Amino acid sequence: MLDSTYSVLVLCRETLLREAVTDAIDCRSGAIVAAAAILSSNLRDELNFDPDIVIYVDTGNDGEDIQRDAANAEAFRKSHWILMSDRHNSPLLARLMDLKARMSLTGLNLSRHALTHLVGLSAHGHEVRLDDHDDIVLSEERNDILNAGLVASQWRLLRYLGSGMSNKEIAREERTSVNTVKVRVRALLNRLDVANRTQAAVKVAKAGLCSGGETNRTNVVEYHNVETKNVADAVG
Repeated sequence: MLDSTYSVLVLCRETLLREAVTDAIDCRSGAIVAAAAILSSNLRDELNFDPDIVIYVDTGNDGEDIQRDAANAEAFRKSHWILMSDRHNSPLLARLMDLKARMSLTGLNLSRHALTHLVGLSAHGHEVRLDDHDDIVLSEERNDILNAGLVASQWRLLRYLGSGMSNKEIAREERTSVNTVKVRVRALLNRLDVANRTQAAVKVAKAGLCSGGETNRTNVVEYHNVETKNVADAVG
């Protein structure tokens, strides 16, 4: 996964909905976006990149087509999938589970703003499940962290601080010196605009991004119904 720039492939048969989703992602800086109507067997060869994220929009009217897409999903098994679907018996979902692919699940009733945040969470390795297809409302602390532009090493360091590890313990884990850890911690605190590691740990706890010393990979967002323009409105 790239630290600051990531690539997204949008798959959707409905032209207007595909364009709406693609446009929402295009508005997020740093994302390279491609779109296609179907997941053909040679699609991976046609792309000039391996997508970090694959967004699959399942409108529920695909019949045999989604079966074919599921059969071709293995070509992108290393990507993080975002499956947008209002049905719980999707053959693609079953196939992705068989492949042990990383994935996030949401319904079609998702706002453009929420979709861009979901992509950002997925780009940082979080697997999100939106129960009952509710919208995403990010806490202020979580929003601050996600918008801080942290690189992979800083996300690891943030997890260490959130679990209460000392500089010595972090140095042992990272196989580096304590002085190097001190420098990295100070840079991270400056990036998060906090005065000390305690404040950083509190921000992580309030953001709900860490639990028990490990990155919380499920239910990392709060759920709330929001009256806002949805990407599905493009075909409504």
